[in-house]
Amino acid sequence: MGLVGLFIMAIFDFTSLIIISRKIIGSTKNNKKKIMIIILITSVLMGLSRRYLPCKYNILIALVLIMAIIFILYKQDMRQTIYISIICIIIILLIQFMVVGILQILFIDIKVNFINGIIAQIMGFSGVILVSRYIPLNYLYRYVLMNNKVFKYIILNIFVILVAILLYWNIDINGALKNIVTIATISLGIIYVNFVLIKNGLKNEYVMIE
Repeated sequence: MGLVGLFIMAIFDFTSLIIISRKIIGSTKNNKKKIMIIILITSVLMGLSRRYLPCKYNILIALVLIMAIIFILYKQDMRQTIYISIICIIIILLIQFMVVGILQILFIDIKVNFINGIIAQIMGFSGVILVSRYIPLNYLYRYVLMNNKVFKYIILNIFVILVAILLYWNIDINGALKNIVTIATISLGIIYVNFVLIKNGLKNEYVMIE
């Protein structure tokens, strides 16, 4: 994929990040000019990184850019910035994995090109809009502010799993595409189990407090 294509893909990614993060934090600020400038700058940097640097560096650069966006927009302390960034990444990656899984089922064989990338991004962006509109993500932010250890442990656990899958995706994209349905199913299963653990852990913690 060319540099322009990578730049467009990055715009979708960082716009999705801002939509999800605003919902989590419950931000009512609407400085559109500042947001647009941030999206353009980070998208250019991410596009250049994906075009000219090895894949192993792209994930690290993406993490740094994501945390920079969260810090600049919401002025959180570093601990909160890190956890909010991780939560946003988890939500967006889950949506993207599900979208690729659906496309793989529908089209059987997905080729990595700009057209398929745009289709996947539009579907993913639609998923982000639906999630931000109908799921009360702001409850997650409350657990961050409460410094809940159970919640943070599970979130970090999920994050490590998804990053490992993402690394596999970057190393062997064709292999990842062939197994995307299995990957998506396993990921959702692990996420479900972890959220059950969160629920039970929070119940136990509440009982202990009482």
